[in-house]
Amino acid sequence: MANQETLENLAFAIQAEVSAYVFYKNSIEKISDPELIETLEELAQDEVDHFRVLESQYDSLHRSERWITYSDALKVGRLPDIDERITELQQSLLDELSSVNTQKEILEMGLIKEQQAYEFYKSQFEKTPEPEGRNAMEQLMNFELGHVRKLENWIKRTS
Repeated sequence: MANQETLENLAFAIQAEVSAYVFYKNSIEKISDPELIETLEELAQDEVDHFRVLESQYDSLHRSERWITYSDALKVGRLPDIDERITELQQSLLDELSSVNTQKEILEMGLIKEQQAYEFYKSQFEKTPEPEGRNAMEQLMNFELGHVRKLENWIKRTS
């Protein structure tokens, strides 16, 4: 069986990606700018892809004790769609989201979440010795950094 800490970290990351998806989908309801809505939809879809990659990695590590490549993780047969049943973490996030009223506050909240995700994947990259695992973490790190930049650009536009 794969290292228990690795599996626990992947399980945490899976839940974080679901939470990010729920955040973006619920944020859209508070936004009127069609261009920003499109950006948030894209970010939500990226979170679905990250969820799929992490679920595939978790499954592979649990069953065969092997990381698979990032591209192979995306090709894995039909994984479940993100389940929007609200967990305590997601409910807390939605409660926090309900307290923000401006587009800028929503973007800043998303930015913090994306920065945290980047730091998490960076830490996992640093402690993963297997090349496929490092590659998967690096890909996720780069996606999160792209999300950070998108949100920073939107914050500048709304200031």
